[in-house]
Amino acid sequence: MIKIYGVRFKEKLDDKIFDSLLSIVGDIQTEKILKFKFWQDRHRSLLGKLLVYHSLKNEFGIDKFPEIQYGNYGRPYQDINPMYDFNITHSGEYVFFVITDRGRIGIDVEKNKNISVEIAERFFSEHEVRYLKKLPEKLMNHEMIKIWTLKESYIKAKGSTFLIPLDKFYFDISGSEIVFFTNLPEEKIEWKFDYFQMEDNHQLSVCYEYGNNIISFSCENLDDFVKYFI
Repeated sequence: MIKIYGVRFKEKLDDKIFDSLLSIVGDIQTEKILKFKFWQDRHRSLLGKLLVYHSLKNEFGIDKFPEIQYGNYGRPYQDINPMYDFNITHSGEYVFFVITDRGRIGIDVEKNKNISVEIAERFFSEHEVRYLKKLPEKLMNHEMIKIWTLKESYIKAKGSTFLIPLDKFYFDISGSEIVFFTNLPEEKIEWKFDYFQMEDNHQLSVCYEYGNNIISFSCENLDDFVKYFI
């Protein structure tokens, strides 16, 4: 079972509403949120924490903001039910949370931006670079971001950050299916990947253990999401 929750924001919240939402997450989290210089980063951070709370409340019926723990490499986890794994991501106008009751899971969203092919040559596999160089420039940039989200979702599922060299595993996205290859000798899990093209040039990828499946995907606008708390 996999459930994906998301929220999208385009505009800044009213200051009174923002302060009211901050009161939900507590003093420690508020201090972390207010350290961000730009309002967009403060909003992403706050909405991410509220999305965790809202999603875990739906799953476990909790009535207070959960104490999120952090394991190796800063990967978050919860002690409410150790059978469940979750992950969170945000970029641009989107914040996403994914939860599963089976195995490990990772999620990554990225807003499209111009990236030089030299970045791919430096970090991606030879197979991926060859594929990208055959494409028109605009499509090449889009596919580069797609591969990046797939790689990030895999790394986040494993919880290993960038200790895993990005060229030691790769994807074939030239067809209708995402095909995953790895040269990592310690890899024992069979992974599955799903990809979503979001609005306004955002791309989302999810990595999870094979045999699992996504049963729900929801993404609300900011006004509707805020109504859960105010």
